[in-house]
Amino acid sequence: MEMRRCQRCDLIVDQGCACPENSAERAPAGPGRPTPVPGTGFLSTSILISPRRYAHRPHCGHLSVPDIAPPVWGWITDPDPHLWRRISEEHPVRATEGNTERLATRRCQDCDA
Repeated sequence: MEMRRCQRCDLIVDQGCACPENSAERAPAGPGRPTPVPGTGFLSTSILISPRRYAHRPHCGHLSVPDIAPPVWGWITDPDPHLWRRISEEHPVRATEGNTERLATRRCQDCDA
């Protein structure tokens, strides 16, 4: 199977790329379909990327939603369903919206639980 790199973010499609133009190639969501997180403007599956290179989920209890805005934060609104578990120093994830220069290399332990 040939791996295809995204021309926008240079990550491999379905293995890190979360660019909207490639989202149609992913399998449709099943029963765990993303839902809006009240008061945040994000879906439950979104990945928020802090200036300290941490990945958070919108429901994270120690985040202040008004602070999550560019140019400080970046985010991925429609990530590959398996992207969250791959975030690491070896597999950094780039924001696709907000501050697109932001990279996450660690997952928030509260969000990971």
